[in-house]
Amino acid sequence: MEKMIEYLEVLEKSGLFGRIEGKDILCMLDCLGVKNRSFLKGEYVFRYGEKIHSIALLLSGKVCIESTDFWGERHILGVITPGEIFAEAYAFNQEMILNDVIAEEMSLVLFLNAEKVLRTCSSSCPFHTSLIDNLFCMIARKNRNLVQKINQVTKRSTREKVLSYLSDQAKKCGNNQFSIPFDRQALADYLAVDRSALSSVLSRLKEEKIIEFHKNEFKLL
Repeated sequence: MEKMIEYLEVLEKSGLFGRIEGKDILCMLDCLGVKNRSFLKGEYVFRYGEKIHSIALLLSGKVCIESTDFWGERHILGVITPGEIFAEAYAFNQEMILNDVIAEEMSLVLFLNAEKVLRTCSSSCPFHTSLIDNLFCMIARKNRNLVQKINQVTKRSTREKVLSYLSDQAKKCGNNQFSIPFDRQALADYLAVDRSALSSVLSRLKEEKIIEFHKNEFKLL
């Protein structure tokens, strides 16, 4: 667990280990049967159809949850940043994953044995109950974010989708200035719109003085 000391701050800030002190987190990692692995940019963390047995927690880097249709069209379902968990829905049921999870940059992932997370160990670690409570809170938050995305992508026009997404990002940050985790193509894939149509809408919104932006930095006016 020596390597985990380097990422202790990430673990402490992760919702999964909320209200648990650093020294206690390190003690828990042994009980949870954790393993970690590095992934290069473009490498698959999980592939469609793979059976999942572990909850994944991102320690560093960035990974994307993607879906590719029969014709090779890519759709981004979500972006995972350090401290966030993913694949938990499949891990608990040990079912085949229905998406690809791909590293967008050099990333380090911590894998926690799903069965050990849900069942307290023989030593009855007093922090395990907090861990399980935190886990369900994170799942509830992810479900809320999924509803939010559905609201965004079901808008009728590209303009409405863009404004809905940017509005939600501003609310999430509590500020009218914020950065998004996407470049233009990735944002188009996330919103399920054409990239050129997205660029045109952003340009018009800027001309209308509704937004200002530079690359992935935005300001709502």
